[in-house]
Amino acid sequence: MFPTPSARRSRRAGLRPAPQFARRHHPDFDRMATQGWKALEAEGKLPATAWRKERQWALDMGLPGAESITDRDIPTFARGELPHFAGINTFMKAPYIENVRDVGRYDAAVIGIPFDSGTTYRPGTRFGPQGIRRISALYTPYNYELGVDLREQMTLCDVGDVFTIPANLEKSFDQITRGVAHVFSSGALPIMLGGDHSIGFPCVRGIAQCTDKKIGIGVVNHCNTVVEPAEHVAALIRKALEYIPKDQLVISTDCGFGREGLSRRIAFYKCVALVEGTNIVRRELGLPEARVRAADPKLWFAGREPIR
Repeated sequence: MFPTPSARRSRRAGLRPAPQFARRHHPDFDRMATQGWKALEAEGKLPATAWRKERQWALDMGLPGAESITDRDIPTFARGELPHFAGINTFMKAPYIENVRDVGRYDAAVIGIPFDSGTTYRPGTRFGPQGIRRISALYTPYNYELGVDLREQMTLCDVGDVFTIPANLEKSFDQITRGVAHVFSSGALPIMLGGDHSIGFPCVRGIAQCTDKKIGIGVVNHCNTVVEPAEHVAALIRKALEYIPKDQLVISTDCGFGREGLSRRIAFYKCVALVEGTNIVRRELGLPEARVRAADPKLWFAGREPIR
């Protein structure tokens, strides 16, 4: 009923000879080539100059910590990134620029745009910039997967919010355009926190005033499963052409177009609408149309009429 002691397989070390060859799922496996090792190597190459500077700044601005604190890098008052649950809610604890004329000293600047009067259904995104800033305090400027530390590789500031006018789209848009143009013309890259989708227009208008480079706009929405009519896409392009020269304008999909939940079939027909809407405007401008196989009439919905 029970096996004899000699028949039992012992688990004690040394009783079974070691295998001559290591068996792996991938015979050519190289752990030094994995993403984790590459990220570790990238981390080792990152400097710590800005981090040491921030720690010293925190001590100078926040007073040295109590005598009982062993870590002498901890100030009395919270300054800088740490701790994540304390401090003033700027974006990722970036320095707040009270005088916006100093924004040109930084590589990038965060602009809050608390505006939701352009929504057609549910307001509330006017509280978006503050909400984004609060959640951003939980994060660090270092990304392990990419081997990037924003603190060491660029300078970032927060210029606060644009003073928008509730229920007045025209004046709010003028304010947004002026704010974005000021930051962009200073040499800093504006990072806008909204706000409903209507703020895209004044933001693009502000940038277009200050550059002769290409400007891309999204003309099909990734947030819904409705295929936009080609005329709707054309209307957005016409609006953009009021402020962006046609040789600078680049037409694209909205951000996040490949998100989970959007079927390939719907994404396909959204791309068809993008091409057809672009061709409507091209014909109006006397430009050659873009022939894309996705707009082939053989692939239309059943019973659908072509756009002329």
